[in-house]
This record gives sequence, structure tokens and C-alpha cells, in this order.
Amino acid sequence: MATYAVRKVWIGYSAIGIVLTVVRTIVPEGSLGAGLVTYCYPVLTVAAIGLGVRFHRPAWTLPWILLLVMSVAGGAGNMVMCAVCSRLLQGHS
Repeated sequence: MATYAVRKVWIGYSAIGIVLTVVRTIVPEGSLGAGLVTYCYPVLTVAAIGLGVRFHRPAWTLPWILLLVMSVAGGAGNMVMCAVCSRLLQGHS
């Protein structure tokens, strides 16, 4: 992929990260919006790893694929844990 296109992807990735960070600091803690913004970070990480492997085509892809799988599993586990904890906390209020 051309250097210009890779630069555009990095600029877009950085812009999305900055916007998510600003929105996360503005949105009240414990709200639905805060949860949605927080869940966007693992999605952004998975996209970055996947696009990096595709664009740069490293000689050894297995470590990157394992990192991708770990990021997906960690993000999914975080979502499940938050759903379970919020369900448990609603039952005690």
C-alpha cells in the first residue's frame, strides 16, 4: 500500500482515538454513552492490528494473529463482565 494511504489511515485512527477520549471525559460515568464509548476502544485496537497486518504483511503473522485473537477475547470478556455486573447491581438497588 502506498505511503500516502497508510498515512491517511493513521490520521483517521488518531482522530477517532482523540474524539473517543474527549467524548469519554464529557459523558457521565455509568451512563449508556460511557459504556458504548469504552467498548469502542477494543474495536479500534482490533481494527488497527488487522489493518496493520494487511498493509504491512509481516513475515511472521502468527504473533499478530494471536494478539488479534487476544484483543477480541479480552474485549468480549470485558463486555460480558460489565453486563453481568450491571445486572447484579440492578438486582440490589
